Amino acid sequence: MMYQKGMTLVELMVVVVITSIIGIAMVNMFTISNRTFMDQNKIIDVQRDGRLVMMYTARVLREVGLNPLNSPDFQGIREASLTGIRIDRDSDIDGNLDNATEIISLKFDVPRGVLMRGFNEGVGNVSWHDIANNITAFNLSYFDEDGAPAATLADIRAIRVAIDFQDSKFLGGDFTRSYSTRVVLRNL
Repeated sequence: MMYQKGMTLVELMVVVVITSIIGIAMVNMFTISNRTFMDQNKIIDVQRDGRLVMMYTARVLREVGLNPLNSPDFQGIREASLTGIRIDRDSDIDGNLDNATEIISLKFDVPRGVLMRGFNEGVGNVSWHDIANNITAFNLSYFDEDGAPAATLADIRAIRVAIDFQDSKFLGGDFTRSYSTRVVLRNL
């Protein structure tokens, strides 16, 4: 009587196929889980950036026209468009308009999808710094004290800021987050 030890070639092939199927399934699950994790991180980043940009923009706009010493050089809003604004505010409350730091511009660079802030506005060589990217839309709307659209810069008493952020997912497709706030100007 002869006892067989080991496995036949057919049994070995069946084990290899089953092990391969399980291995491929595990790699696919890991890959999908990793991509989902990365997508969630991108979404969290966009939401965080959106909130931070809205808080920063609202804070800057609330200071428009801050002039506690009633100095004559202050204009409040110097320029206003749908995609940008140029303002002044006496942030150090010394009664002087420090051109390098107290005139601020915000503008949306449409081709790049970037919101930018201007520094050194009054000294002749403005330097622009990116505040946020992945922006698909940035819109400013201006209102008078009755809530109607403002006719002139002097009539502006509130500003509505609307920003759309967009990024692409690893698993395909894009996601968009929209933020909007209305800022009442305290100092005009």
